[in-house]
This record gives sequence, C-alpha cells and structure tokens, in this order.
Amino acid sequence: MQLRSIKTVFWLVAVLVIASLILIACGAAATATPTKAPAAAPTTPPAPAAQPTAVPAAAGPSGKMTMVIGNEPASFDVGLKDDGNLRPIANQVYERLIALDNSAKMIPELAEKWELQSDPTKWRFTLRKGVKFHDGEDFNADDVVFSVKRAIDPNFKSEWLGNWETIKDAVKVDDFTVDIVTAAPDPVLLNRMLVFWMMPDKWTKAAGDKVHSEANGTGPYKLTSWARGQKIMMTSNAAWWGGEKNLAFKDLEVQFREEPAVRLGMVKAGEAQFARNIPPDLAKEAPKTTTIAPFEVAFVRINEKFCDVLKDVKVRQALNHAIDRKGLADKLFLGLAALPQGQLFSKGIPGFNNSITDYPYDVAKAKALVKEAGAEGKSIEFVMPSGRWTKDKELFETAAAMMSESGVKVVPKVVEWSKWLDALYAIGAAGKEKEAPCLQGSYHSNEMMIPDRTYTNLVYSKGRMSGISDPDLDKQIEALRTEMDAAKRAKGYEDLGKMTHDRARFSIPLVSPNLTQAISKNIDWPWNPADEVFVKYVKKTS
Repeated sequence: MQLRSIKTVFWLVAVLVIASLILIACGAAATATPTKAPAAAPTTPPAPAAQPTAVPAAAGPSGKMTMVIGNEPASFDVGLKDDGNLRPIANQVYERLIALDNSAKMIPELAEKWELQSDPTKWRFTLRKGVKFHDGEDFNADDVVFSVKRAIDPNFKSEWLGNWETIKDAVKVDDFTVDIVTAAPDPVLLNRMLVFWMMPDKWTKAAGDKVHSEANGTGPYKLTSWARGQKIMMTSNAAWWGGEKNLAFKDLEVQFREEPAVRLGMVKAGEAQFARNIPPDLAKEAPKTTTIAPFEVAFVRINEKFCDVLKDVKVRQALNHAIDRKGLADKLFLGLAALPQGQLFSKGIPGFNNSITDYPYDVAKAKALVKEAGAEGKSIEFVMPSGRWTKDKELFETAAAMMSESGVKVVPKVVEWSKWLDALYAIGAAGKEKEAPCLQGSYHSNEMMIPDRTYTNLVYSKGRMSGISDPDLDKQIEALRTEMDAAKRAKGYEDLGKMTHDRARFSIPLVSPNLTQAISKNIDWPWNPADEVFVKYVKKTS
C-alpha cells in the first residue's frame, strides 16, 4: 500500500494563501488572498496556460476500464446536486474553469487564465478556444454565464448554493471572456470555482428534466447510456481539447456495489480495474492500492433547529463524551485513521485550531449530563447511509450504540442513498425542514480547501445542511467571507471553531480514516489529494 500524505501539500497551500491579488492561471496558488487591487492590465504578460498532465498512449485509447463505487448517484445535474457518488462520474464528463492537479496546485481547465480587475469584486476569466461539447456545440462565454446564473439563482435550489454565496453575477465581455462578479471582495473566489462545472446553455435549456439522466459536457469521456440500478457507460471523446490520444482507455463503465468485499472481489477477479473505499482489513488482499492520508472526517450532524432534546448543550456534550474515538479508529480501521481534534477539516487548511482537542471519552460524565438535562430515556433517530464511505454503516451503528450509553436512546436507521441525500438537504429546504432527522451520519470533505465550505454549509443559518440557527455565528461567518487579511481570516476561523466545539454545536466529529482504493496490477493511478477521480490521468502498465 502506498501512503501519500497530503499534509505537506496543505501547508504549502496555506503559505501561498498570502499571494498577491494578481493571479494568473498558470502557477496560481490553491488559495488566493488579495491585499490590494491591481491595475486593470498587468505589467507583465501572463505565462502560457499549462495543460493538464497528459497520459502518454502512443496508439490512443483502447479497451474498457470498469470502476465500481458504493452507490448510484441520484442525478447527473452537476449544477444542482452536491452528491459524492456523482463526482467520480461527472469528473470524466464535465469540466470546470479551474481544477486542482495532483499536487493541489490550481491549473487551467476551461479557462486559460484569470486575473482580478481594478474593481476587487470582479475576476476576469479568459476561456480556452476550440473546445466543444459532446453534441458538437462550441463552448463559449454564453455557457459560463448560463452555468453561473442558473446555479446561483435561489429559486433553482442548488445543493451547492452555500459555496457560491458571494457570487453575484457572471457577465459576458466577449465570446471568450467572462467576468465573475462578487457582492464584496472575496479572497477565495478561485477556490469556489473548483466545484463549478460548466454546462451548455442551449442543450440544458432544451433538455428539461433529461439533465438528471443525460449529460453533455466537454470532458474526456461522454455518457452513452445509464441503466438505472445497473451501470453507467461512457466512451472517449474524439473531440476532447486535451487530446483523445492521451487517454488510456476507450470505454469506461461504472458499476454500483454497496459491499466493499464485493467491490474488491471484482478487482481481484479482473472484472474491474478500480474499486473505491476499501477498508484496511480488506485492502491487503487487493492486487494494488492507492491511499491518501486522512482528508474526510466522519461526523454526526446535530439538528438543533427541530429536535428539542438537542437544543440542550448538556445533551450535545454528553453525546460527544460517549464516543470512544480511539476505539473506533483502532477497531474499525486498524489504527489507519486520525482523530479529528473536534473539527471537520484538515490541519493544513488555514483556520484549523490546533489547540482544540476531542471531547474525552467518559461515559459516566455523559450519563451525568443527560440526567442533569432531564433527557434520560428520550429517543432520537439517527439516519445513516451504507456503502458510500469506508465502513460507514458499521461506524455509525457503533457510534449509535456508544451514544445510547449516555442514557439517550439513539435509534439507528439505515436508508438508501437518494433518501439519505433528501434527509441531508431537507433541513435547509423550505417546507421540508421538519423531515430532517435529529442525527445524521455523514463524512465531510473539503474540495475547495477553505473553512467557508464547512461553516457556510453546516453552521450558517441559511446553509443547506445547517442544523443550527445563531445570528451571532452568522455575522462572524459573513464577515470572514470578505476578510482580506489572511492571518486575520485564519484566526477568525480558529475562534469560530473553538466557539462551536465548546458548546458542541452542529456536529459530533468521529474519526478521519485513510482513503484507500483497490486497483488492478495493469494500471497506475496517481491519486488526487482532494480525493477526486480523474480517469484521464490513468496509465496502463501492461
């Protein structure tokens, strides 16, 4: 097993955060923190745009690669769904203006360069020419403007909307130039664009509800069929701007198997070349593995808004004290999991508070707190998925049993993936709020690599996944979005982390397991530090 630690990369990102406002696409840091507005035109011409690393394959793509993941996505609408089962598939079909390479450096994708204008609320993106969608339509500024306006429209109800809270508009300058306009200067606008896929204007409008089952992107693979409940089929895009000849495989198949042993068995039997989220006790049986150090944090979302028993801080603290995190890490993940220090994002992200420690495991204290709160015997529902993440069902069921030791009866409920997603976002959906469970098991990733993804989604009162409503916290979150001083911004997030942790607000962090994928012997797969799946980087070894 090859362990690729990303901590060093994240610290590099943190240092580069204080780069100047003039960011050109080639070589831009993963987080940009302007200190002053530059002139409208830079004095030094931008360097040529870097191309994504190509996979050498002299004869062009051939054969079929099969990926197997835990669950089927609910929809193919990348502007609407924040779905972890969609991203490994969507990344092959749709593309963004900016992407992260395998060293967590920002690289051009559909934008060749970007730069802040003299107005610090306006970023100008110069688009790549000669790019076509899979239906043959040219990609241009109209598609960018459409994609942005559609996604930020509150009536559209995108599950990503909280991540784009600062974006006010997209304005076409010419066919290959677009200005992204923010409501106020946004020091991390570029990070927000890392989760913004571009969709075609004409096709999307004409497709209607078909956008949930069909796709039309600019990426290296195009969707050919989706047999619901069985598989998704794709084939290489002969018109891909990155060069079809640079792809290793002609066809790409995605299958869905909830049980990790079944996913691994398919790789061992030669039925698949890639299986996602393999637990450590099984990974040793894989022909090859690729692993990155802890990036996602498993946690339990707390619903204070509509679950009366959880409005009491003593009950929330009791549930935290009831969790034996080291026991979870050792027994379920063979020690290959980090303890989260009471936070949901990684140490390398500016804003991580190193002084925070996890609530100590103390069942006696948990029982005493529950008794003081008068919550003994009260029952709360705990909704959880199965198969999306490594040992998710086992982890959350074990956590439920631990929390029940506090005197509160925690009732686990395993649901299929689409119902789990509905429950997750019900809490922020008008008219559906009370359908959200008291507790919900999830994992938190941070592909944007900024604390605002965490706090806007899970803490901010208007957040699509937020189980709390606190005007004072809202004011802090809003102020930090536009804080241009990197050090002050990081300190503000550290303070926010301590405030929410001390009163056990919004989540119960559990563990942060290593992420391991099983791969066949005949391929090399350079794993992305943000746990993103890009088949275009796969190389055949035999």
